[in-house]
Amino acid sequence: MSKKSDLTGMRFGRLTAIKSTNERKNGYTVWICRCDCGNTVHAASRFLKNGWMTSCGCEEKKPRYEDLTGRRFGKLQVLSIAQERDAHGRILWNCVCDCGNTILVPAGQLVNGYRRSCGCLSRPPLKDWVGRQFGELTVTAYDGKREKKTLLEMQVQLRE
Repeated sequence: MSKKSDLTGMRFGRLTAIKSTNERKNGYTVWICRCDCGNTVHAASRFLKNGWMTSCGCEEKKPRYEDLTGRRFGKLQVLSIAQERDAHGRILWNCVCDCGNTILVPAGQLVNGYRRSCGCLSRPPLKDWVGRQFGELTVTAYDGKREKKTLLEMQVQLRE
């Protein structure tokens, strides 16, 4: 048998426990509670003690997300919340990158640092490749793209 605790007079958010009932919900005592707004509700002791029920429902529901509007994450500036959600139902944010591209990004990727740009950080500008050395090869010029491949002109430095 479990020990029954007396919650009479205790406050849980906006609720005050008035008296216990003989009713049980999943083995937990159901209490009659009065809300600060004047309404009376029934709540299981488990819901009160764990903070799952703190009002009769009169409190305005808070959004389940943090407003990221105006914040900067790497090269991304958050513009607004998007109307659509991703395939997993996550909230998307309209972001503009310093390079000018606009993309939709889930909040978790921004806050956790997984997304810092529209993708422009993962591919360096091709002009930066000119002059770089790869072993005995030196990039001399960008030669365009063909069949989804980037072509570079290279020069071989032969050893004597």
